[in-house]
Amino acid sequence: MPLSTLVFLVPGHLPDPDLPGALHWRNNEPQHPWQLTLCRLLGVDSDGAGTLPVARLLVDKAQRTESVVCADPIYLRADRDTATLLPAPMLALREQESADLIASLNAFVAENGWRFFRDTRGRWFMAGLDGSALASYPPSFLAHRNASSFLPDGDDSEQWRRLMAEVQMLLHTHPVNEAREHRGQLPVNSLWFWGGGALPAVLPLSSQTSSLTVFADEPFAEALSHHLNVNHRPLQAFDPDVDVNAIVVDTRVANTAFEGDEQGMRDARKAIDANWLIPSCKRIAATRQGILNVMNEDGDCGICDVSTLTQSGTSKSMMGSIIALSWMPERVRGWIKR
Repeated sequence: MPLSTLVFLVPGHLPDPDLPGALHWRNNEPQHPWQLTLCRLLGVDSDGAGTLPVARLLVDKAQRTESVVCADPIYLRADRDTATLLPAPMLALREQESADLIASLNAFVAENGWRFFRDTRGRWFMAGLDGSALASYPPSFLAHRNASSFLPDGDDSEQWRRLMAEVQMLLHTHPVNEAREHRGQLPVNSLWFWGGGALPAVLPLSSQTSSLTVFADEPFAEALSHHLNVNHRPLQAFDPDVDVNAIVVDTRVANTAFEGDEQGMRDARKAIDANWLIPSCKRIAATRQGILNVMNEDGDCGICDVSTLTQSGTSKSMMGSIIALSWMPERVRGWIKR
C-alpha cells in the first residue's frame, strides 16, 4: 500500500481534543484563507502572500486576458480601531438590487475604461484595472475578524484604497441602500477588491502531481486544479478507506455560518469528523502508514501519523508529520514547517 498523505482544508471547523484516532492539535499556525493555503500546497508561487489568482480562474475564458479582480459587495462598519465586514452571502442581495448597483458603478467608472459585471453565479468582478499586485484576502475569511488588519496591500494598494473610498461615497446615498435600510436590511456600503493575481504557471507532469487528487466542490479549488493539471474530483467522491495522496477542501461549515445556521454548522462538523477524520485516523492506525493533516483558517492544525499514535503528541513528533508530506515541493514543505 502506498504512503497515504491526506490534507483537509476545513474553514470553520473547530479542533476537538476528544476526537478518537490520535489526532493531535496545535494552534500556533498563521491565520490564512484556505485559498492561499491551497495555492501553497499545490506549489503555486506565493511570494506575494495574498495576490490570489481567483478572478482570472473564475471568469469566462474570453475575459481572462483582461485585468480583472473580484469586487465583492459588502457591508463595512468602521470604528476607531476596528472594522467589521459582512460578505455578500450575509446580505441577501436581490437580482434587481445587484443590477441597479452595478449600473451606477459602471456609470461612475466609465471614463476610466473600467467596468463592473456579474457572472452566472452572481459573483462580482471589475475589469480594466490591473490588480496583479493587489494583496487582499477574500471577504469570507474576514467576516469574523478585524477587517482593518487586512486592508488591501501591495505596491499599488493606494489606488485600490482610494477607489474603495470613492465607491463608498457613491453607495452612501444610493436608492438601493435607502430602500434596504427602510426595510431594516443592511446596506451595501462598500466593495472589497481582491483575487486579481496573475495565473500561475502550469505544473509539469510528474509522478507526484499525477498521484495527487483534489476533492472539492468549491469553484476556485476546481478551477485551480484543472489549470495546474492536478486531478480533481467532487467532494462526495472522496473515500477515506481508499483515496491516498489527496487534498480535501470542505467549506460546508463556513457556508452554513454565513446562513446563520448554527445547527447546520454543528452537523457539518460532526459529519466531517465521523465520515472522514475518524476513518482516516483508523486507517493510519491499522496500516501503520500515512499522514493526516487538518487545517482551518484560524491557525489550528490537527495531525495524525505513526508517531502520534505511539507518542504523546509532542511538537517534535508533529513536526515530523508535516515535514514528511512527500508529494509537496521542497519550498512548500518548508513553508508549512515554519
